[in-house]
Amino acid sequence: MTRVATPALLALCICVGQAAVIRTAANDAEKGILRVKLQRAPARGLFPAALRGRGNDRSLLQVGQQTAARSTSGRPQPIHTFGVVNIGSPPQQFTVAFDTGSGNLLLPSKSCNSIACLSHRPYDESASVTSKAIHRFDLAAGDAPPADGMGRESIELAVGTGHATGLLDQDRVCLDAAETVCVMSAMVEATEMTEEPFNILPYDGILGLGLTASSLDMRFNLMGNIAEAGLLKRNMFAVWIATPDDGEDSEITFGQLDTDRVGSNIMWLPISNTKTGMFQTKLHDYTIKNKKLGLCGSTGCQVAFDTGTNIIAGPSRIITPILESLNVDKDCSNYKDLPVLGFHFGEYELNLEPADYVEKEGTSCWPKINKLDLPPPTGPLMLLGEPFLKRFYTIYDRQALRMGVALAKHKTPSSVEDESMEDAAKRLMKHHGSV
Repeated sequence: MTRVATPALLALCICVGQAAVIRTAANDAEKGILRVKLQRAPARGLFPAALRGRGNDRSLLQVGQQTAARSTSGRPQPIHTFGVVNIGSPPQQFTVAFDTGSGNLLLPSKSCNSIACLSHRPYDESASVTSKAIHRFDLAAGDAPPADGMGRESIELAVGTGHATGLLDQDRVCLDAAETVCVMSAMVEATEMTEEPFNILPYDGILGLGLTASSLDMRFNLMGNIAEAGLLKRNMFAVWIATPDDGEDSEITFGQLDTDRVGSNIMWLPISNTKTGMFQTKLHDYTIKNKKLGLCGSTGCQVAFDTGTNIIAGPSRIITPILESLNVDKDCSNYKDLPVLGFHFGEYELNLEPADYVEKEGTSCWPKINKLDLPPPTGPLMLLGEPFLKRFYTIYDRQALRMGVALAKHKTPSSVEDESMEDAAKRLMKHHGSV
Protein backbone atom coordinates (compact mmCIF):
# COMPACT_ATOMS: atom_id res chain seq x y z
CA MET A 1 0.00 0.00 0.00
CA THR A 2 1.19 3.51 -0.80
CA ARG A 3 0.40 6.12 1.84
CA VAL A 4 -0.03 9.69 0.71
CA ALA A 5 -0.45 12.87 2.68
CA THR A 6 -3.65 14.87 2.40
CA PRO A 7 -4.25 15.91 -1.23
CA ALA A 8 -3.55 19.58 -0.62
CA LEU A 9 -0.06 18.81 0.66
CA LEU A 10 1.42 16.61 -2.05
CA ALA A 11 4.75 17.22 -3.77
CA LEU A 12 5.12 17.83 -7.50
CA CYS A 13 5.19 14.58 -9.51
CA ILE A 14 6.54 13.81 -12.98
CA CYS A 15 3.98 13.84 -15.79
CA VAL A 16 2.92 10.35 -16.86
CA GLY A 17 1.13 9.94 -20.17
CA GLN A 18 -1.14 12.29 -22.06
CA ALA A 19 -4.76 13.08 -21.35
CA ALA A 20 -7.22 11.26 -23.58
CA VAL A 21 -9.87 13.63 -24.91
CA ILE A 22 -13.56 12.90 -25.18
CA ARG A 23 -15.66 15.49 -26.98
CA THR A 24 -19.35 15.42 -27.70
CA ALA A 25 -21.75 17.15 -30.05
CA ALA A 26 -23.43 18.83 -27.10
CA ASN A 27 -21.21 21.92 -27.18
CA ASP A 28 -23.35 25.03 -27.17
CA ALA A 29 -22.86 28.55 -28.53
CA GLU A 30 -20.76 29.44 -25.50
CA LYS A 31 -18.08 26.94 -26.39
CA GLY A 32 -15.26 26.66 -23.87
CA ILE A 33 -17.27 28.27 -21.05
CA LEU A 34 -19.17 26.26 -18.46
CA ARG A 35 -21.19 27.32 -15.44
CA VAL A 36 -21.67 24.77 -12.68
CA LYS A 37 -24.27 25.45 -10.01
CA LEU A 38 -23.38 24.57 -6.42
CA GLN A 39 -25.92 23.35 -3.88
CA ARG A 40 -25.89 23.63 -0.12
CA ALA A 41 -26.86 21.04 2.48
CA PRO A 42 -26.08 20.49 6.17
CA ALA A 43 -23.82 17.69 7.31
CA ARG A 44 -25.57 14.39 7.99
CA GLY A 45 -26.53 13.20 11.44
CA LEU A 46 -25.82 16.43 13.31
CA PHE A 47 -28.18 18.89 14.93
CA PRO A 48 -28.07 22.43 13.50
CA ALA A 49 -26.40 23.84 16.62
CA ALA A 50 -23.70 21.18 16.49
CA LEU A 51 -23.07 21.95 12.82
CA ARG A 52 -21.96 25.43 13.64
CA GLY A 53 -19.53 24.07 16.18
CA ARG A 54 -19.27 27.15 18.39
CA GLY A 55 -15.61 27.47 17.65
CA ASN A 56 -14.94 23.82 16.88
CA ASP A 57 -14.76 24.21 13.09
CA ARG A 58 -11.69 23.66 10.98
CA SER A 59 -10.60 22.89 7.48
CA LEU A 60 -12.05 19.53 6.56
CA LEU A 61 -10.50 18.58 3.25
CA GLN A 62 -6.92 19.77 3.63
CA VAL A 63 -5.88 18.83 7.13
CA GLY A 64 -5.00 15.18 7.55
CA GLN A 65 -3.56 13.15 10.39
CA GLN A 66 -0.37 12.57 8.38
CA THR A 67 0.35 16.30 8.06
CA ALA A 68 1.15 16.65 11.77
CA ALA A 69 -0.98 19.79 11.76
CA ARG A 70 -1.93 21.04 15.20
CA SER A 71 -5.33 22.55 15.81
CA THR A 72 -7.21 23.73 18.87
CA SER A 73 -10.45 22.60 17.27
CA GLY A 74 -12.42 19.49 17.97
CA ARG A 75 -14.75 17.78 15.55
CA PRO A 76 -14.60 19.55 12.17
CA GLN A 77 -17.51 20.87 10.16
CA PRO A 78 -17.66 19.89 6.48
CA ILE A 79 -17.94 22.48 3.77
CA HIS A 80 -21.64 22.60 2.81
CA THR A 81 -21.30 23.56 -0.85
CA PHE A 82 -21.12 20.94 -3.59
CA GLY A 83 -21.91 20.30 -7.25
CA VAL A 84 -22.69 17.39 -9.55
CA VAL A 85 -20.35 15.56 -11.94
CA ASN A 86 -20.82 12.55 -14.22
CA ILE A 87 -18.29 9.71 -14.26
CA GLY A 88 -18.03 6.82 -16.72
CA SER A 89 -19.95 5.53 -19.77
CA PRO A 90 -22.88 5.37 -19.34
CA PRO A 91 -22.56 8.24 -16.83
CA GLN A 92 -22.82 7.69 -13.10
CA GLN A 93 -23.81 10.88 -11.30
CA PHE A 94 -22.10 12.02 -8.10
CA THR A 95 -22.24 15.01 -5.80
CA VAL A 96 -18.76 16.36 -4.99
CA ALA A 97 -17.12 19.19 -3.10
CA PHE A 98 -15.09 21.32 -5.51
CA ASP A 99 -11.87 21.77 -3.56
CA THR A 100 -9.14 24.22 -4.60
CA GLY A 101 -6.94 22.87 -1.80
CA SER A 102 -6.51 19.39 -3.27
CA GLY A 103 -5.95 17.86 -6.68
CA ASN A 104 -7.45 14.35 -6.82
CA LEU A 105 -10.90 12.94 -7.52
CA LEU A 106 -11.95 10.67 -4.64
CA LEU A 107 -15.16 8.60 -4.76
CA PRO A 108 -16.45 5.67 -2.68
CA SER A 109 -16.20 2.30 -4.42
CA LYS A 110 -19.02 -0.19 -4.93
CA SER A 111 -16.81 -2.73 -3.18
CA CYS A 112 -16.49 -0.59 -0.03
CA ASN A 113 -18.45 -1.92 2.92
CA SER A 114 -17.44 0.76 5.42
CA ILE A 115 -20.39 2.52 7.04
CA ALA A 116 -19.16 5.83 5.65
CA CYS A 117 -19.15 4.39 2.10
CA LEU A 118 -22.61 2.88 2.41
CA SER A 119 -24.11 6.30 3.13
CA HIS A 120 -22.99 7.63 -0.27
CA ARG A 121 -23.51 6.69 -3.88
CA PRO A 122 -20.70 4.32 -4.94
CA TYR A 123 -18.68 4.33 -8.15
CA ASP A 124 -19.01 1.07 -10.10
CA GLU A 125 -16.07 0.60 -12.46
CA SER A 126 -17.57 -2.60 -13.89
CA ALA A 127 -20.58 -0.60 -15.15
CA SER A 128 -18.44 1.80 -17.20
CA VAL A 129 -17.06 0.80 -20.61
CA THR A 130 -14.49 3.62 -20.43
CA SER A 131 -13.08 2.59 -17.05
CA LYS A 132 -9.46 1.44 -17.05
CA ALA A 133 -7.77 0.03 -13.96
CA ILE A 134 -4.34 1.33 -12.92
CA HIS A 135 -2.85 -1.84 -11.46
CA ARG A 136 0.25 -0.16 -10.11
CA PHE A 137 1.12 3.50 -9.64
CA ASP A 138 4.02 3.32 -12.11
CA LEU A 139 1.85 1.71 -14.82
CA ALA A 140 -0.42 3.46 -17.30
CA ALA A 141 -4.18 2.95 -17.14
CA GLY A 142 -5.22 -0.27 -18.85
CA ASP A 143 -1.74 -1.83 -18.79
CA ALA A 144 -1.60 -5.54 -18.02
CA PRO A 145 -1.31 -6.55 -14.36
CA PRO A 146 2.22 -7.18 -13.01
CA ALA A 147 3.65 -10.61 -13.83
CA ASP A 148 4.25 -11.31 -10.13
CA GLY A 149 0.56 -12.05 -9.73
CA MET A 150 0.09 -9.46 -7.00
CA GLY A 151 -3.28 -7.71 -6.82
CA ARG A 152 -3.91 -4.09 -7.64
CA GLU A 153 -1.90 -1.55 -5.69
CA SER A 154 -3.88 0.47 -3.15
CA ILE A 155 -3.17 3.96 -1.91
CA GLU A 156 -4.09 5.79 1.28
CA LEU A 157 -5.10 9.45 1.36
CA ALA A 158 -5.41 11.44 4.56
CA VAL A 159 -8.59 13.52 4.45
CA GLY A 160 -9.70 15.74 7.29
CA THR A 161 -9.57 13.84 10.58
CA GLY A 162 -9.60 10.47 8.83
CA HIS A 163 -8.40 8.68 5.74
CA ALA A 164 -9.51 6.74 2.69
CA THR A 165 -7.83 3.68 1.20
CA GLY A 166 -8.52 2.97 -2.43
CA LEU A 167 -7.64 1.64 -5.86
CA LEU A 168 -6.54 3.69 -8.85
CA ASP A 169 -8.66 4.00 -11.99
CA GLN A 170 -9.01 6.15 -15.06
CA ASP A 171 -12.42 7.03 -16.48
CA ARG A 172 -14.41 9.61 -18.36
CA VAL A 173 -15.16 12.65 -16.17
CA CYS A 174 -17.77 15.22 -17.24
CA LEU A 175 -18.30 18.49 -15.42
CA ASP A 176 -21.87 18.83 -16.71
CA ALA A 177 -24.82 16.61 -17.64
CA ALA A 178 -24.78 17.98 -21.21
CA GLU A 179 -21.26 16.54 -21.55
CA THR A 180 -19.72 19.70 -23.00
CA VAL A 181 -16.55 19.32 -20.91
CA CYS A 182 -15.46 15.68 -20.63
CA VAL A 183 -11.98 14.17 -20.36
CA MET A 184 -10.30 10.95 -19.32
CA SER A 185 -8.80 11.48 -15.88
CA ALA A 186 -7.38 9.26 -13.13
CA MET A 187 -9.14 8.93 -9.79
CA VAL A 188 -9.03 7.16 -6.44
CA GLU A 189 -11.79 4.61 -5.88
CA ALA A 190 -12.10 4.33 -2.09
CA THR A 191 -12.49 0.76 -0.84
CA GLU A 192 -12.30 1.82 2.81
CA MET A 193 -13.27 5.13 4.46
CA THR A 194 -13.12 6.11 8.11
CA GLU A 195 -16.43 7.09 9.71
CA GLU A 196 -15.10 10.55 10.47
CA PRO A 197 -15.28 12.71 8.47
CA PHE A 198 -16.97 10.80 5.63
CA ASN A 199 -20.10 9.68 7.49
CA ILE A 200 -21.26 13.29 7.92
CA LEU A 201 -20.45 14.54 4.41
CA PRO A 202 -23.63 15.66 2.57
CA TYR A 203 -22.00 14.75 -0.76
CA ASP A 204 -20.42 11.62 -2.25
CA GLY A 205 -16.82 12.61 -2.95
CA ILE A 206 -14.15 15.28 -3.36
CA LEU A 207 -13.06 16.79 -6.67
CA GLY A 208 -9.73 18.58 -6.36
CA LEU A 209 -9.20 21.70 -8.48
CA GLY A 210 -5.72 22.44 -7.14
CA LEU A 211 -2.53 22.93 -9.11
CA THR A 212 -0.48 19.97 -10.34
CA ALA A 213 1.54 19.59 -7.13
CA SER A 214 -1.65 18.78 -5.20
CA SER A 215 -2.28 15.64 -7.32
CA LEU A 216 -0.76 12.17 -7.12
CA ASP A 217 0.60 12.92 -10.59
CA MET A 218 -0.66 14.75 -13.66
CA ARG A 219 -2.97 11.90 -14.66
CA PHE A 220 -5.03 12.76 -11.56
CA ASN A 221 -5.12 16.55 -12.08
CA LEU A 222 -8.50 17.07 -13.71
CA MET A 223 -8.01 20.76 -14.54
CA GLY A 224 -4.63 19.98 -16.05
CA ASN A 225 -6.17 17.23 -18.21
CA ILE A 226 -8.95 19.58 -19.33
CA ALA A 227 -6.42 22.26 -20.21
CA GLU A 228 -4.27 19.80 -22.15
CA ALA A 229 -7.37 18.77 -24.10
CA GLY A 230 -8.14 22.41 -24.94
CA LEU A 231 -11.74 22.15 -23.76
CA LEU A 232 -11.97 25.57 -22.11
CA LYS A 233 -11.71 29.05 -23.61
CA ARG A 234 -9.05 29.81 -21.02
CA ASN A 235 -7.37 27.65 -18.37
CA MET A 236 -9.12 29.30 -15.46
CA PHE A 237 -12.20 29.19 -13.27
CA ALA A 238 -13.93 31.58 -10.88
CA VAL A 239 -15.98 31.03 -7.71
CA TRP A 240 -19.03 32.96 -6.52
CA ILE A 241 -20.57 31.94 -3.17
CA ALA A 242 -24.17 33.05 -2.71
CA THR A 243 -25.66 34.61 0.42
CA PRO A 244 -29.15 33.72 1.71
CA ASP A 245 -30.46 37.05 0.35
CA ASP A 246 -29.35 36.26 -3.20
CA GLY A 247 -32.07 33.67 -3.70
CA GLU A 248 -29.93 31.58 -6.07
CA ASP A 249 -27.26 28.90 -5.98
CA SER A 250 -23.53 29.47 -5.72
CA GLU A 251 -21.59 28.98 -8.95
CA ILE A 252 -18.25 28.05 -10.46
CA THR A 253 -17.55 29.40 -13.94
CA PHE A 254 -15.00 27.42 -15.96
CA GLY A 255 -13.17 29.01 -18.90
CA GLN A 256 -13.56 32.67 -17.97
CA LEU A 257 -14.71 34.96 -15.17
CA ASP A 258 -18.31 36.19 -14.94
CA THR A 259 -18.37 40.00 -14.97
CA ASP A 260 -21.94 39.98 -13.64
CA ARG A 261 -20.56 38.61 -10.35
CA VAL A 262 -17.87 41.31 -10.01
CA GLY A 263 -18.71 44.34 -7.86
CA SER A 264 -15.39 46.25 -7.95
CA ASN A 265 -12.04 46.48 -9.65
CA ILE A 266 -10.16 43.20 -9.87
CA MET A 267 -6.90 42.88 -7.94
CA TRP A 268 -4.46 40.44 -9.59
CA LEU A 269 -1.94 38.61 -7.43
CA PRO A 270 0.81 36.20 -8.54
CA ILE A 271 0.85 32.63 -7.20
CA SER A 272 3.74 32.75 -4.76
CA ASN A 273 4.48 29.02 -4.43
CA THR A 274 3.44 26.29 -6.89
CA LYS A 275 5.11 23.48 -4.92
CA THR A 276 2.21 23.14 -2.46
CA GLY A 277 -0.42 22.86 -5.20
CA MET A 278 -2.45 25.53 -3.39
CA PHE A 279 -3.63 28.81 -4.88
CA GLN A 280 -1.53 30.87 -2.52
CA THR A 281 -0.07 34.35 -2.58
CA LYS A 282 1.69 36.85 -0.34
CA LEU A 283 -0.12 39.03 2.16
CA HIS A 284 1.55 42.17 3.52
CA ASP A 285 -0.29 42.35 6.85
CA TYR A 286 -3.57 41.99 8.72
CA THR A 287 -5.56 45.02 9.88
CA ILE A 288 -8.25 45.77 12.44
CA LYS A 289 -10.06 49.09 12.28
CA ASN A 290 -7.82 49.76 9.26
CA LYS A 291 -4.69 49.64 11.45
CA LYS A 292 -1.90 47.20 10.60
CA LEU A 293 -1.14 44.56 13.23
CA GLY A 294 2.49 44.02 12.17
CA LEU A 295 2.15 40.22 12.06
CA CYS A 296 3.86 39.48 8.75
CA GLY A 297 7.24 41.17 9.07
CA SER A 298 9.26 42.30 6.07
CA THR A 299 8.76 39.09 4.08
CA GLY A 300 4.97 38.97 4.37
CA CYS A 301 2.59 36.09 5.17
CA GLN A 302 1.35 33.29 2.93
CA VAL A 303 -2.40 32.87 2.37
CA ALA A 304 -4.32 30.35 0.24
CA PHE A 305 -7.79 30.72 -1.29
CA ASP A 306 -9.48 27.53 -0.21
CA THR A 307 -12.96 26.40 -1.30
CA GLY A 308 -12.54 23.24 0.81
CA THR A 309 -12.96 24.93 4.18
CA ASN A 310 -15.86 26.84 5.69
CA ILE A 311 -13.74 29.00 8.02
CA ILE A 312 -10.60 31.09 8.09
CA ALA A 313 -7.78 29.05 9.61
CA GLY A 314 -4.14 29.89 10.17
CA PRO A 315 -1.03 29.86 12.35
CA SER A 316 -1.53 30.28 16.09
CA ARG A 317 0.92 33.20 16.26
CA ILE A 318 -1.35 35.12 13.86
CA ILE A 319 -4.79 33.90 14.87
CA THR A 320 -4.25 34.46 18.61
CA PRO A 321 -3.65 38.25 18.39
CA ILE A 322 -6.41 38.63 15.80
CA LEU A 323 -8.96 36.91 18.06
CA GLU A 324 -7.76 38.89 21.07
CA SER A 325 -8.12 42.17 19.15
CA LEU A 326 -11.56 41.30 17.80
CA ASN A 327 -12.72 40.11 21.25
CA VAL A 328 -16.04 38.61 20.12
CA ASP A 329 -18.30 38.18 23.15
CA LYS A 330 -20.05 34.80 23.23
CA ASP A 331 -23.32 36.47 24.24
CA CYS A 332 -23.15 38.86 21.25
CA SER A 333 -23.22 41.85 23.60
CA ASN A 334 -20.55 43.68 21.55
CA TYR A 335 -21.60 42.43 18.11
CA LYS A 336 -22.73 45.85 16.86
CA ASP A 337 -19.39 47.36 17.89
CA LEU A 338 -17.12 44.77 16.29
CA PRO A 339 -14.58 46.16 13.78
CA VAL A 340 -13.84 45.15 10.21
CA LEU A 341 -11.05 42.60 9.77
CA GLY A 342 -8.68 43.50 6.96
CA PHE A 343 -6.21 41.68 4.72
CA HIS A 344 -3.60 44.08 3.35
CA PHE A 345 -2.29 42.86 0.01
CA GLY A 346 -0.38 46.06 -0.70
CA GLU A 347 -2.37 47.66 -3.48
CA TYR A 348 -5.68 46.83 -1.80
CA GLU A 349 -6.93 46.24 1.71
CA LEU A 350 -9.78 43.73 1.69
CA ASN A 351 -12.13 43.98 4.66
CA LEU A 352 -14.57 41.52 6.22
CA GLU A 353 -17.50 42.76 8.27
CA PRO A 354 -18.62 41.10 11.53
CA ALA A 355 -21.44 39.46 9.55
CA ASP A 356 -18.75 37.75 7.46
CA TYR A 357 -16.43 36.46 10.20
CA VAL A 358 -18.89 35.87 13.07
CA GLU A 359 -21.49 33.11 13.30
CA LYS A 360 -24.52 34.57 15.09
CA GLU A 361 -27.40 32.44 16.34
CA GLY A 362 -29.80 34.25 18.59
CA THR A 363 -27.74 35.50 21.53
CA SER A 364 -24.76 33.26 20.79
CA CYS A 365 -21.78 34.44 18.75
CA TRP A 366 -18.47 32.84 17.83
CA PRO A 367 -15.81 33.80 15.28
CA LYS A 368 -15.45 31.67 12.15
CA ILE A 369 -11.69 31.92 12.63
CA ASN A 370 -9.53 29.14 13.99
CA LYS A 371 -5.94 28.15 14.75
CA LEU A 372 -4.31 25.69 12.38
CA ASP A 373 -0.55 25.14 12.38
CA LEU A 374 0.48 23.44 9.15
CA PRO A 375 4.12 22.33 9.25
CA PRO A 376 6.71 23.19 6.57
CA PRO A 377 7.05 22.96 3.65
CA THR A 378 3.33 23.77 3.29
CA GLY A 379 3.02 25.95 6.38
CA PRO A 380 2.86 28.38 7.92
CA LEU A 381 -0.17 29.18 5.77
CA MET A 382 -3.50 30.94 6.27
CA LEU A 383 -6.50 29.28 4.61
CA LEU A 384 -9.09 31.79 3.41
CA GLY A 385 -12.28 29.76 3.33
CA GLU A 386 -15.98 30.49 2.93
CA PRO A 387 -16.21 33.66 5.11
CA PHE A 388 -13.69 35.32 2.77
CA LEU A 389 -14.88 33.68 -0.46
CA LYS A 390 -18.48 34.73 0.10
CA ARG A 391 -17.49 38.37 0.41
CA PHE A 392 -14.94 38.31 -2.42
CA TYR A 393 -15.20 36.85 -5.91
CA THR A 394 -12.09 34.77 -6.60
CA ILE A 395 -10.57 33.96 -10.00
CA TYR A 396 -8.14 31.04 -10.32
CA ASP A 397 -6.04 31.71 -13.42
CA ARG A 398 -3.97 28.57 -13.98
CA GLN A 399 -2.76 29.84 -17.34
CA ALA A 400 -1.04 32.93 -15.93
CA LEU A 401 -0.46 31.45 -12.44
CA ARG A 402 -2.25 34.30 -10.73
CA MET A 403 -5.28 34.99 -8.55
CA GLY A 404 -7.93 37.60 -9.21
CA VAL A 405 -9.93 39.02 -6.30
CA ALA A 406 -12.87 41.44 -6.42
CA LEU A 407 -15.78 42.34 -4.20
CA ALA A 408 -18.52 39.82 -4.95
CA LYS A 409 -21.76 41.26 -6.25
CA HIS A 410 -24.74 40.33 -4.05
CA LYS A 411 -28.33 41.55 -3.90
CA THR A 412 -27.53 43.01 -0.48
CA PRO A 413 -24.11 44.67 -1.02
CA SER A 414 -23.15 44.84 2.66
CA SER A 415 -24.44 44.92 6.23
CA VAL A 416 -24.82 48.71 6.01
CA GLU A 417 -28.46 49.50 5.31
CA ASP A 418 -29.13 50.87 1.81
CA GLU A 419 -25.41 51.02 0.96
CA SER A 420 -24.78 50.88 -2.79
CA MET A 421 -22.45 48.36 -4.40
CA GLU A 422 -20.11 51.19 -5.35
CA ASP A 423 -19.93 52.55 -1.79
CA ALA A 424 -19.49 49.04 -0.37
CA ALA A 425 -16.57 48.50 -2.74
CA LYS A 426 -14.88 51.72 -1.64
CA ARG A 427 -15.28 50.78 2.03
CA LEU A 428 -14.48 47.06 1.92
CA MET A 429 -11.88 47.03 -0.87
CA LYS A 430 -9.74 50.05 -0.15
CA HIS A 431 -7.23 51.02 -2.82
CA HIS A 432 -3.80 52.06 -1.56
CA GLY A 433 -2.08 52.50 -4.92
CA SER A 434 0.57 50.42 -6.64
CA VAL A 435 3.13 48.62 -4.50
